[in-house]
Amino acid sequence: MSTKRKHSSCTLHEKLEVLKRLDKGESATKLAAEYSVGKATITDWKKNRVKIEQFCASTSEKTLEQRHNSTTSVYDKLDEATFLWFTQERQKGVPISGPLIYEKALQ
Repeated sequence: MSTKRKHSSCTLHEKLEVLKRLDKGESATKLAAEYSVGKATITDWKKNRVKIEQFCASTSEKTLEQRHNSTTSVYDKLDEATFLWFTQERQKGVPISGPLIYEKALQ
């Protein structure tokens, strides 16, 4: 029986790097070992290449180094409205807490 690999997740920056290296001809097996992920994971990244590249193109480099997935909020308009309210209140100097943001989002 083989030993289980420790769970690891790669950032979007690393996923993009792996895709570029695959284009250059490196093997998926070698890359899987280097990034401590399964070969099937590399295959999934290849399948989702378009989605990963589109998300990376619309996101800052700093964010790519921190994020591990490309899922976005289901409630984009709610997020935008809440963030707009948040920035306006911060400019006024109003202290804002988590429960206050939650309450405003429910409105």
